[in-house]
Formats: sequence, C-alpha cells, structure tokens
Amino acid sequence: RAVAHDSAHAQFGAEYERTEKAIGLVEGRPSYLVGTLYKSMKLKPSVLDQFKDALATSAPAEPLDDYTDEEDTLVLEDESGRVELMSSGGELQAASLATGLVVCVAGSLDQTSGRFDVRQWCAPGPAPALPCEAKAGAPGSSKEVSEGAGGKLLLLVSGLELGGVGACSRLPAAMLVDFVAGHFGGQDDVKLASRIARVVVAGNSRAEMPRDELLANSKLSKEAQEKIHGPMREVDALLASLASAVPVDCMPGPKDPAGHWLPQQPLPPCLFPNAARYSSYQRCPNPHEFTMGGELVLGSSGQPLDDLRKFARPQRQPATKESGGGESGGEKSDEVSAGAGVDPGEECVGWLAEMLRWRHMAPTAPDTLDTYPCLASDPFVLDHSPRVFFAGNQKAFAARVVDLGPSGGGGGGGGNQGSGGEQAQCLCVSVPSFAETGEVVLVDPETLEFQTLKFRGLPAQEQAPDTGMDEGN
Repeated sequence: RAVAHDSAHAQFGAEYERTEKAIGLVEGRPSYLVGTLYKSMKLKPSVLDQFKDALATSAPAEPLDDYTDEEDTLVLEDESGRVELMSSGGELQAASLATGLVVCVAGSLDQTSGRFDVRQWCAPGPAPALPCEAKAGAPGSSKEVSEGAGGKLLLLVSGLELGGVGACSRLPAAMLVDFVAGHFGGQDDVKLASRIARVVVAGNSRAEMPRDELLANSKLSKEAQEKIHGPMREVDALLASLASAVPVDCMPGPKDPAGHWLPQQPLPPCLFPNAARYSSYQRCPNPHEFTMGGELVLGSSGQPLDDLRKFARPQRQPATKESGGGESGGEKSDEVSAGAGVDPGEECVGWLAEMLRWRHMAPTAPDTLDTYPCLASDPFVLDHSPRVFFAGNQKAFAARVVDLGPSGGGGGGGGNQGSGGEQAQCLCVSVPSFAETGEVVLVDPETLEFQTLKFRGLPAQEQAPDTGMDEGN
C-alpha cells in the first residue's frame, strides 16, 4: 500500500486530498484513498452452495467459464471499513478488475447514494527491475532469434500430456528431445539447438487420467495400475533424455500428481527416478522464479491466469499498438485487447501485462484460487519485475514487450530505468499447450528476441512421412 500511496500522491496530490482510512471520507470533498478491491458478483460460486441442496432437491450448478456480469459492483475496503464504488464517467470498469487488488481511487463521496464516485484511479505500477548491465540492440526488435547471435536461449514448453490416447501423440515429444540434443534437423537447426542453455517444462507433463474409473474400486487391477504408472514412466524417460543434454527445470501443473494449492511444491523425486540421477534436472515449484544470464525469469503453469479469466474481462478500451502471435516484438502495448473474438494468446499476454502493473501475479488468490495460508507475507507479490514473464498451458502463443513504466488505466510506477538510461522492459509470453499445438517457445532473455518451433506428428490414417518441424510465425 505504501507504493500505491506514492504513486497516487504523484498523480492526484495536487487536485485531491489524501484520506488515510475509508471511515474518514467526507461527503463532497475531493480526496483519494488506497485500499483493497472486493468484487461483488452474483454468479460467483460459493463454498456454501454444496450444503444448500443437502436433500438433493435440485441438481448442482454447472461450473462456468465466465462468472462476470454487467451488474457486478466494486467495494474498496481497509482496516476501518468499506465503501461502495461507482464511476459516473466510466473511468473505473468493474468487469476488468478482480477481488484482491490494491488500488488508489480519487473522487468524492456522493451525498445521495453514499457511494464513492471515482474520477481517477491507479494501480501500484510495475515493480523495479533487477539492476543489470547495459544491453546492446533493441529488445524484441526481431521476429525470430538472430541466426548470427551467440546468446543463450531459454526453451519454454508446457502441456506435454504424455500417456494420452493415440501412439502418434508421442512422436512430437520424441522429435523435441532429438532437436534439443542436436540430433534432428539441418545444419541451421543443430546450430540453433546448440544455443539452448535451459529448458523449462511448465506443468501438465502427464495426460489427465479418468479418476472416477480408476478409483471406483478400492483395489486396482493390473490394467488400472498400468494406466497410472505408464504415463509417469514416459515422462521420466523424456525428462532424463532432456537432462542428459541441457539443464531442465520441471514444474508441476494442474494435471500432474502434485498438491492442488499454490504455490505447488516440486514433484517428488521418486516419480522420476531416471531423471533424478542427473544433476542438471531440477525439481521446481509453481510458480517458478530463477535468473538466467543475470536476467530474472518468472512464470507459472497457468492456474493464476486461468482463474483470473473466469472473474474478469479484458478492458473495453482497445490497444492502439499491439504485437504477438509470433510477430515482431517491436510494437508494444500495455493495454489489454478487448472486443469479441479476442485472440487467446493476445488476451493472455494482456493479462500478464496487467499483473505487472498490479504488482501481483495471482490477484484472485485466495478468494477463488486455492493457496496455502500465508500470514506474514504474500508470495505472489512482485518485488521485482521480471525480464521474462510467462504462463504455460495456454490455448495459443503470443508474446509482447511491455515497458516497465506508467501504463494505461491510470497506473503509475516510474523509475524503471535500465543501466545506460534506457527504459527497462519485460517480455510477456503465452506458452501454448504442446499436446494441442506442438509448439515450443525459444527466448533470448538478454535481447528479448523470441521464436516458436512447431513439431508435428503423423495422423493415424496417414502413411507417408510429413514435415517434422516448422519455425513459428
């Protein structure tokens, strides 16, 4: 909240008077107040719903993909109380915000309704970037990773879902392993693979199992045991093959045999005995934060983003400049794309950019996203802005370079300057599910250049060989 106060003072200090607590608001006096948002939603599921129909008088409600509604309202609360928010000018859009965000609102208390009429508002703004050496070249200025460059690359892959139906689904994963090891493709492909310094497997390595069928009986048959252990052996073999060539970070996901609550703890080493023999294999939590070449990289297996989509919509105001889908990272926008038919990848990187502005990567936790109880501090608060910010298991690929300065919607947070005076930047990446798209993402954390590679297997009905690898758009 101290950061939000500083940002608000810089923007609203000359026009509005600071009010320390909600109970101190005075009707008609222009003032600004910092607090935590609560979004009142009539469609929001409640834990008490499971007890409402104890006599089974009606069928349970089906879960929805979108719980937002035009009648949703926002409430700002602090230690002293709460005040309902309104925005007569439309500056504050309830649909694009979620419960748990710390914001500052500026306006006045309406004498008739008793609600606070918001005229301006701001988020804390992006956290300061880690100090780093001056970088040469324009970040994100190339569509693909430069062929002549010698920088180290980070390979991001998620949603392998090994052990699924169909033997042909194993072929793209095998091709990926051969490519990383330098045994697949032409001379340029081998040269590109030699630059891969780290592989991050961002969750959902094992295909989802039919739990109701397998757990119907107290004693499992041999066939049922094989359905459980077979996919794990496949994942173990793949991770061991990757770890024999490059360092590998393995994160748990929603479909993996790990705890449900975030932060998810690393997968037990007994699940992957062959991969655990390599010192290059690292068991990592979810979310996962690390440094590569002095650059901070942060990402999750997608649960915070998936949950946020259910309770918030993109902003109505469209972005004027945007990039993604594999296009050049030169054009940038901090606005969330809006409108019908929004590209899933663009929507993903738009929300990632908003998380940077909010300084929080899981704003809906613990309200609707299950997390471990943390009394002293919030592990999802961003103390430093990452150089690369990714979310795994998404529907489509997109990437966008975000300036870590004042962003749209009234957010503040300047002072993010790289050494040499250039503006600090972050690359937001939507990592698609490998099982659905066959795509992986290559990123140079130093220059923020990015590229996708697509591995395609043979459909079951085809007999003739097909092209193995495509470079992403």
